[in-house]
Amino acid sequence: MRESTVVAEWRAEGRAEGIIEGWRLVLRLVLETKFGAPVAADLASAIEAQGDVDTLGSWLGLAVEAESIDAFRSALLAGTTAPSR
Repeated sequence: MRESTVVAEWRAEGRAEGIIEGWRLVLRLVLETKFGAPVAADLASAIEAQGDVDTLGSWLGLAVEAESIDAFRSALLAGTTAPSR
């Protein structure tokens, strides 16, 4: 039995959304673990609104390198998408 094009597209979209949700989860987990508090509502909203895997990956790098949650927030507000090297 061949899978219809529509079903194949749905499956691909579902996988992509699952990957994005995984990045969101990891980012929140890193922030909560590193800074010892639940992610603030403004940051949680920004993370949930972001649907680009590359951007979420960049934000994860920023989270790992940030000295504080405020530094992470400032980088996001400034539009920084990659850790400084």
